Amino acid sequence: ISTMVSNSMVMPILLGISSYKKNIDSSFSSTIIFIRRWSIFIILILAYLYEKNVAHYVSLVSIGLMSFAAITQFAPALIAGLYWKGAAKNGAVAGILIGFAIWFYTLVIPSLASTGVINASIVEYGPFGISSLNPVSLFGLQGFDSLSHSLFWSLFFNILAFTIFSIYSKQKTNEIYQAELFVNIQKHASGDNESLWKRTAYIPDLNTLLENFLGKERSQNLIKGYALRNKIDIDETSNIADPRLVDFSEKILAGVIGAASASIMVSSVTKEEELSIDEVLKILQESQQIRELNKELRKKSLELTRATDELKKANLQLKDVDALKDEFLYTVTHEIRTPLTSIRALSEIVHDNPDMEEEQRSEFLGRIVKEIERLSHLITQVLYLERYESGRQKLNLSSFSMVDLAKDAHDSMEPLAKLKNIEFQLIRPNSTLLLHADNDLLRQVFINLLSNAIKFTPENGHIELIVTDNSDEIVVTVQDSGKGIPKDAQPFLFDKFFQARNQTLKKPQGSGLGLAISKKIVTMHGGKIWVESEEGKGSRFVFLIPNFMARNI
Repeated sequence: ISTMVSNSMVMPILLGISSYKKNIDSSFSSTIIFIRRWSIFIILILAYLYEKNVAHYVSLVSIGLMSFAAITQFAPALIAGLYWKGAAKNGAVAGILIGFAIWFYTLVIPSLASTGVINASIVEYGPFGISSLNPVSLFGLQGFDSLSHSLFWSLFFNILAFTIFSIYSKQKTNEIYQAELFVNIQKHASGDNESLWKRTAYIPDLNTLLENFLGKERSQNLIKGYALRNKIDIDETSNIADPRLVDFSEKILAGVIGAASASIMVSSVTKEEELSIDEVLKILQESQQIRELNKELRKKSLELTRATDELKKANLQLKDVDALKDEFLYTVTHEIRTPLTSIRALSEIVHDNPDMEEEQRSEFLGRIVKEIERLSHLITQVLYLERYESGRQKLNLSSFSMVDLAKDAHDSMEPLAKLKNIEFQLIRPNSTLLLHADNDLLRQVFINLLSNAIKFTPENGHIELIVTDNSDEIVVTVQDSGKGIPKDAQPFLFDKFFQARNQTLKKPQGSGLGLAISKKIVTMHGGKIWVESEEGKGSRFVFLIPNFMARNI
């Protein structure tokens, strides 16, 4: 402890006195020994007094924790000095002083009050009866143990003062240098800092300085040995010391009289050139350029990451689409092969049996015609879908009654509903809704939705076709009492590939392209189509067409 007191407290004060520093000679080592001996004596006296008056009231653990809390006050300045270039000496001094003051008030004062050294009323009622300044519950903060309470407030005011004073105080040139050296440690790790810190010294002065503390022979051996190891040429004519020798000398002295004292002593024999304003601006400019470069690199990295993610996503989508197309083509070819196989088989039977009865021949030919119609319908749907997606299909616009179109679709599909004994109801307004759109394409949407409803509605079920006028749009709803559609399948129901992949939703007949075609037609008219369904409770397919040219008559 006496060595620390001597090196870090007493010596820097003595060496800071210019008149005292000039008279230092080889006898100064005895002065150091004298200071350390007196430090030991004073420390022992203080320890004895503390032992007799305080220590038996407080445990050793409590004393240690109190000391650690005091040392913690150096942490904000230490950490900020390594990472914040704006940290200033004034801020560090202010933060440490205020932090120690709060530490002493909130931790040492209550300890002294508990031993009876000072009046205990300050802990009970606060100074001058001000409860908010009570050292064990400062500003009303309660629920903490004394150590946590003291650490919280001391570090809070320490950091606050450090930040405010650093922001509003002007940094000196050596502070700018230190900030550059410590914050950008990777940049200056090589130790070659001559471009920032210029120190000129002479070898005889360094030898004399070291001789005062280490002796003549040892100091010369240290200088020559370091120069030899680092291939430093000692100039015999000018005797100017390499900057590395100056740093080495300071490190050697630091081991004897402490870092602070060594820095003062070396500065007394060196000429330190302060940074010019141009050099300061250069440092700041380089730092700003580094920050801007880091920002740009982060921005580019983020953009690259986003682009990579988008490419991965697009690649996955392309793979998925490619797989879906394969499945779709497989489904379509399967659908085409089925009627072709039937047509071929029936045709061969008719061809190979010229004596077949006329009634059976007519039945076989009727089946062939139906299979051909089915095949033709499938091919037509595929061609329609291709035309819609390529944009080659144009709207053939005309004015017509939406109610009449709905009635025509209802009448066309009603016989199919009767075959399954399905109650098929048309609900429409009394007025006629004139719409300017493509009559044939919208009729196809009606037919697709109604045919699907009939296919998936069980016998004795019911279907409703509802047409309503919603001021600026016409809404058509097809509601059935079928099995319904699972929630997770509904968003993909209008995907042309979805039904080929999800065989649980594949229709008993057809290719499953009806809904995809319907969506394309509605979209071409600037409308929307969606499904509302719950398993076991049927489905509602709804589409709306903008009524921008409709008139109620």
